[in-house]
Amino acid sequence: MKGAPEKILKACSTILIEGEERGKDKKFEEEFKKAYERLGGFGERVLGFCDLELDPEKFPPNFAFDTEGPNFPLTNLRFLGFMAMIDPPRPGVPQAVQLCQSAGVKVVMVTGDHPITAKAIARQVHIISRKAKIVFSRTSPAQKLQIVEAFQHTNNVVAVTGDGVNDAPALRKADIGT
Repeated sequence: MKGAPEKILKACSTILIEGEERGKDKKFEEEFKKAYERLGGFGERVLGFCDLELDPEKFPPNFAFDTEGPNFPLTNLRFLGFMAMIDPPRPGVPQAVQLCQSAGVKVVMVTGDHPITAKAIARQVHIISRKAKIVFSRTSPAQKLQIVEAFQHTNNVVAVTGDGVNDAPALRKADIGT
């Protein structure tokens, strides 16, 4: 399984280190947090991985796994590690943000990324400065939609840009969406 590292680790009771399965302990959790924060602080996207050996009697090769209403174990998993990917902002984003800000447009970042990663990226594209610091992180598609609606409710004209399916509800609701 893969996902947000802190959520993956929380679902695990053991960790795999150099081919040996061990119990999860405080020392490991502290090392995990430091490494995760370091990678996220560079603006990198971080994914955690875990596994669980399933009983072939209960989960034969043709078993129909359902991720909507999970029909498989989600606890007592084994943490395998995490990886970081460089997913830089698109070229021109820092300049576009500065152009919007100089025109009096309030630029807000709403992302599903971890807060540390979101902060690093927001700094790279000049959303976080001495004056303005509005960044929403770890948001779901429904929360993104709620944020758009909240800004509209206070008589703001809302423009949204997005590059994923998870941005679709907010893009549809926005006054301007690309």
